[in-house]
Amino acid sequence: MNHALVRVLTGCAAGLALTSTACSGGPSTATPPPSTGAAVGGASTRPDTDALVGVKPCDLLTGAEAESLGLGASGEADEVGSADTCLWSATGKGGVTVGVRPEQGFDDLDYTGDPTTPVELGKFDGVRVEAPNGGKGTCHVVIDVADSASVQIAAHLRATSTDTAAACERAVEAAELVAAKLP
Repeated sequence: MNHALVRVLTGCAAGLALTSTACSGGPSTATPPPSTGAAVGGASTRPDTDALVGVKPCDLLTGAEAESLGLGASGEADEVGSADTCLWSATGKGGVTVGVRPEQGFDDLDYTGDPTTPVELGKFDGVRVEAPNGGKGTCHVVIDVADSASVQIAAHLRATSTDTAAACERAVEAAELVAAKLP
């Protein structure tokens, strides 16, 4: 595998792991998107119990969908931090990592200081995070499945790219495909 690609993939995997507050030492100050299930005072009425039990990240993109993103048809399963993950990549074209976090919602992830934008992903609210941790050419989308459950999509382009907007296009497109398969 190309050494530059390995560095980028390692950085993205570390980015997924570092978004946990356990790694940052403090709560997130990023503002989550408004939830259609939120009650007055910010308390959510969305169910948390077992929201993502049994969901496997490699099942969240089909081979044809991964190819439509310019990636290889099969994903590679891994575990990064507290997330089960799956990586789809293509030499010279970057990749997409999907992480399933059954016990961490958006509020549990640390995107302090990163530019965030709310996005609607089918029946779910989500947040697009541009260049998390200063990583130009990368973008994350977090699908807020429940208060304490989320799916995180990290997209990057080739190792030398600093095109964050293009990475965000890929991340949002992948997140839309993933959200359609979530319970």
